[in-house]
Amino acid sequence: MKVTREVKTAVLVIGAIALFIWGFSFLKGRDLLNSY
Repeated sequence: MKVTREVKTAVLVIGAIALFIWGFSFLKGRDLLNSY
């Protein structure tokens, strides 16, 4: 299966957004695993 540049970019963007949200919650003193 060939992965196109669009798919790689989409995965990278989604990963970056998830990391940003997790980092923001972590800085606010919340553990993301315990908040749900």
